[in-house]
Amino acid sequence: CALPISDLRRADRRLAFADVADEVRQSFLTWVAERYDALEVEKSILLLDVSKPLDGLPDFSVAGFVRQALHSYVASGKAKEATQHVALTNIAHLAFFSSQITVESFPRAVTSAAAMRNLAEEETASKAKPTAEDGASVGIIEYGAGKGGLIAAMRRAYPQLPTIVVDRDLFRDMKDTQLAKEGRGGRRKEAQGQQGNAAEPEAASSTSAPANTPHARIKMNIKDFNVDKCLEGIKNGSVELLAGGTIQCSDQSLLPTQWLAVGKHLCGGCTDMTLRSVVEAKEVAFRGIMIATCCHHMCSPDTYLYPSLFDGAPNLLAKTPNCEAASSSPFEMFLDCCCGIAGWAISGKDIDDDRRLVGRKVKRLLDFGRVQYLKARMRHDGSGPLFRFVGMVQYAPNSTTEENEVLVAIP
Repeated sequence: CALPISDLRRADRRLAFADVADEVRQSFLTWVAERYDALEVEKSILLLDVSKPLDGLPDFSVAGFVRQALHSYVASGKAKEATQHVALTNIAHLAFFSSQITVESFPRAVTSAAAMRNLAEEETASKAKPTAEDGASVGIIEYGAGKGGLIAAMRRAYPQLPTIVVDRDLFRDMKDTQLAKEGRGGRRKEAQGQQGNAAEPEAASSTSAPANTPHARIKMNIKDFNVDKCLEGIKNGSVELLAGGTIQCSDQSLLPTQWLAVGKHLCGGCTDMTLRSVVEAKEVAFRGIMIATCCHHMCSPDTYLYPSLFDGAPNLLAKTPNCEAASSSPFEMFLDCCCGIAGWAISGKDIDDDRRLVGRKVKRLLDFGRVQYLKARMRHDGSGPLFRFVGMVQYAPNSTTEENEVLVAIP
């Protein structure tokens, strides 16, 4: 992820929730419970059928490609991570690429196992290139990509789509750059030489990106990433693209006219900065957003998008007179309290069930605020809402990951 340095430093100055007076803590916990129920947050979350973490997922043609390509990845002991990539790829397929699903039918399709299996049979017979409704080509941008596991899975599923990853750091064993090399044929013979069974690598390479499919890795902090300027820079060659499998996207004809913004486990304020990057884009059209949120304890008043979430909250600042160094406003203190207990949801066996439930409610409340922010965004020409559907989807069971909810926005 790419949290601003100021946010990381500020986290050390935060008022610890355990240090506030008992009266303040109780006021806060009471408000969380009442607000959670009043907004009906629980009812707003779509639950994917995840009774069987890997095999229970619908066998879309794209998911079949992903599973095939990730066979060795699963065998290496990283099945849980591969499961998440498959689930998110399936959700992206339902929300943005399926010819059988409309915005209105998406909630039912993503929660009904029967509907998803029926759709799988129809989709398997269709291998049309994913395009927007107006026939425009589509590309994928992954924010805070890390090693690029999600974008690599999606490139396996959609080998013809241009892709860009943005992260402030470099990593060893970056999956996206390896896949770009495979797409140009650089690793196929090596892979076949290392495997005893030549059939499996051949199947994997058959879903690699074509040699002329653009892919770029940009080393940049999300807070500095202006999608309009960066895509224009890629077109004219003024943006520095990293070596190691990236392709210089200098041919404008190779770049799509619409983009899908994705992210997996974008920590705290990185999710907010990514959402702002998308909605503030003026020249670039977005096909939608799919971001798996994470690490809500790293949210920041400087970046959080929906302060109105805390309207009507008790003024905890007035009840804690010696906290000026940590929180300078009632909103800032209340968000600090949220951050202080959001981690309870994922603290394992060290936290009792009651506190774990409170932590989960806080995380969902913060995501609910992000959903409301997106719902309120209007098109630049004022013709209507920017998104026709915005919601949270639980895409994996807690046994796979406790950070298992993804924000989906469909224009």
